[in-house]
Amino acid sequence: MVEKDETEQCSPIHIDVMQQSDTSVNQASPGLNCYIALESRILEIRGSRESGVSAGKDHDWHNWVTLEIGPHPALSETQAKVIALDYGMRGGKAEIKVRRALLYYALRRLGLDTDPAARQPRDQQIVLLNRDAVHLHDGSSAQ
Repeated sequence: MVEKDETEQCSPIHIDVMQQSDTSVNQASPGLNCYIALESRILEIRGSRESGVSAGKDHDWHNWVTLEIGPHPALSETQAKVIALDYGMRGGKAEIKVRRALLYYALRRLGLDTDPAARQPRDQQIVLLNRDAVHLHDGSSAQ
């Protein structure tokens, strides 16, 4: 189970890095939080040293981006309703709060890193609704 700071506001779906041995995913339900653990794949560490920059100055780690997702527009009305239920969407969208430092990984994991037209709706059932507002690390917009 994922521990959460009670002072932190959280969207229906929340993506964060957790320190545990395996990845855990809880299904999203309206009004509940769903945590998706992104686990590092570090095999070994060769020589380490203390960073010259304090963790408090890691802008990308301490800032959050909200991804707005919705059912793929080419899905039938019934299919879109099922996807909306699966993701706990209200009004045809759900928000996913992710640390800016993990934005690339969240977009890749959800299949939102490519143009929705590049994949069939049955293969990519959700789309990024606020694509223009989501900026990648280099400052460019998501494609």
